[in-house]
Amino acid sequence: MSSRPALHDDLELVAALRAGDEAAFLSIVEQLQPSMLRVARMYVPTRAVAEEVVQEAWVGVLKGLDGFEGRSSLRTWIFRILVNIAKTRGQRESRTIPFASLWSPGDDEPSVDPERFQKQDANAPGYWAEPPVSWGPEEQLLSRDTLARVANAIEGLVAKPA
Repeated sequence: MSSRPALHDDLELVAALRAGDEAAFLSIVEQLQPSMLRVARMYVPTRAVAEEVVQEAWVGVLKGLDGFEGRSSLRTWIFRILVNIAKTRGQRESRTIPFASLWSPGDDEPSVDPERFQKQDANAPGYWAEPPVSWGPEEQLLSRDTLARVANAIEGLVAKPA
């Protein structure tokens, strides 16, 4: 990615994009999308996340078109947006654990105790033996009180200067 100023062709393309020319947008997407996906993939763990990053970058491009000043090529500007989003997303993804990774294929333990279900046969195809107990008014009142106390405690916290 060079940092050369925008060429006349870039400026014409930017003008067309600013005017809402869908054909111009489709043309640049078809031209840059594969490369953008490869670059995004260097920063994030999966192809699916990379595809989301590329989509977010295109939204950023469209929202930021009025800010394009032509100090670099349009391609460089687009890829800078992409890399910034990909780096941020890559850092966020590295701090999270996918829910699916908490379960291992050899884990045969059921989520709900099987004793809570009727025995499965032709007459009772695995329905609840006793439905789950819903919260009554007392539990709901207590939970509201707890939430109010937590909210008050949070409001009372003082942010420490960094």
